[in-house]
Amino acid sequence: MRSAASRTAELVLRRMEQQQQQQQGEVSGAIVTGSPFLVAIAGCGGSGKTTFSMLLADALRRSSALVGQVVVMPMDGYHLTKDQLRAMPDPELAFRRRGAEWTFDAARFRRDLERLATTGVLCAPDFDHAVGDPRESAILIDVGRCVERDPSARCD
Repeated sequence: MRSAASRTAELVLRRMEQQQQQQQGEVSGAIVTGSPFLVAIAGCGGSGKTTFSMLLADALRRSSALVGQVVVMPMDGYHLTKDQLRAMPDPELAFRRRGAEWTFDAARFRRDLERLATTGVLCAPDFDHAVGDPRESAILIDVGRCVERDPSARCD
């Protein structure tokens, strides 16, 4: 039996396929390709956002109707670092509540999304669970060329 997250991912995929077909019809049969499509997934800590994101990405990659690259850009890369948490007025609380909205660099996340929308290129951070901190330039997104997740990737 498929999980609820897996069924939901398939429903989202079908809706995206329907939307693409509708867009193609609206532009007189022209094929709509190369346009990035952003799906934002929000929820409480531990609610399954990462699991759902991975299931949706897998479903998109398997889809023949949606051609292109798929990347998951997790918010986890925007956690404040342990050094930043230590510098807070109450570091013990900051570490205990790590994952609360105020322990993320939301302004940087927004700037990075704006940069991606403007330039089509972004080097996004990911989270290194072994170290317990974000890892810079871990996810390369180049809308015009390629999308990949590469542990050795760096932006110049």
